[in-house]
Amino acid sequence: MGREAERTGDVEALVEGILREARDEARRGVEEARKRAEGRVEAAGVQAARIAEETEAAAERQVASIAREAESKLAAELARAELAARESAWRELVARALGLCREEARKPDFRKVLVRLAAEAAVGLGGGEARARFAGPLGATLDDGFLRETERLVKVACGLDTGLVAGEPCDDGNPGVVIESIDGRLSYDNRLEARFARLEGELRARALRGLFGDDESGEAGNGRGVSWK
Repeated sequence: MGREAERTGDVEALVEGILREARDEARRGVEEARKRAEGRVEAAGVQAARIAEETEAAAERQVASIAREAESKLAAELARAELAARESAWRELVARALGLCREEARKPDFRKVLVRLAAEAAVGLGGGEARARFAGPLGATLDDGFLRETERLVKVACGLDTGLVAGEPCDDGNPGVVIESIDGRLSYDNRLEARFARLEGELRARALRGLFGDDESGEAGNGRGVSWK
């Protein structure tokens, strides 16, 4: 009976030991699982933070790119607006100047201006025999004395001999004079609009400097006004 009880106690102790080891093993397994889970959570947090940083950096780069593009577009728009304003101001100024010149061309004193325009055109043509065609309100009233006065001015100013004859008046409202060679192949247009066109570069620079406070160069036409036919 005593031995039986002893064997029973040994079995119980053995079972108890096995259960204890099982419980310890289970606790270790749970602890390891918890540590692995914590590690995964920490790694996931680090990865999430890295992704967030990369996303933020990408967003900042995109915002900076958009800002640069917007600034570039704004600068281009401002440049176009300024150019448009300059061109509009120039066109308005030319229109007003031509209007004032046309008004002056109706006055008797404009005869003196026509003499200078004719002399300049004759010099531009190189002297010699030529035909004078006048335009504007005074064109039909100019006589032989006007032609001789022009010839004298050419001689005094440049030492050129020229002989002018009256041609048909130019049938337009653009005051001034056109000097043509007798054969009609060579001409110098010194009417107001042509003169403005030749001096456009210089006039534009002066006008825009006065309007905008800076300088702007431009083309000045052919600079001479001579054309071949």
